[in-house]
Amino acid sequence: LIDDGKTTEVGSPYIKGAKISAVFESEGRNKKIHIIKFKSKSNYKKKIGHRQPFNKIKVEKM
Repeated sequence: LIDDGKTTEVGSPYIKGAKISAVFESEGRNKKIHIIKFKSKSNYKKKIGHRQPFNKIKVEKM
């Protein structure tokens, strides 16, 4: 998607000739989510957690 104030272009899957300039800022991990599995009458319990990693980038110019 490119918008210059006058026209808007939508590409599928991309727009030919469109370029961006971006800077890597940081990497990190989101808050932990807890997954609990439980089955009644079978003494089955399982608790695990997951933290999704992410990269933070800043788009400077399009």
